[in-house]
Amino acid sequence: MQIDSGVPIPKRTGRGKWQQLSDQMNIGDSVLLTTKEANTFRAALNSLGFKCVIRTEDKDAGLVRIWKSEQKNGDAA
Repeated sequence: MQIDSGVPIPKRTGRGKWQQLSDQMNIGDSVLLTTKEANTFRAALNSLGFKCVIRTEDKDAGLVRIWKSEQKNGDAA
């Protein structure tokens, strides 16, 4: 294995699907996702500076609803 030094890190070229979903949502909007997807989306919202609310919708199917609630600083988006 070769170790390389001085190779610049390229800039990100786009936004992931969860960031794109967040961009399409207004405060108070919700989506129905699997528990695994909701956890990933929650992390994306958190990294984008938003709070969210998650509630179980269909426990047997493993579905939860997640709402984009507000920006962390308390301002509406």
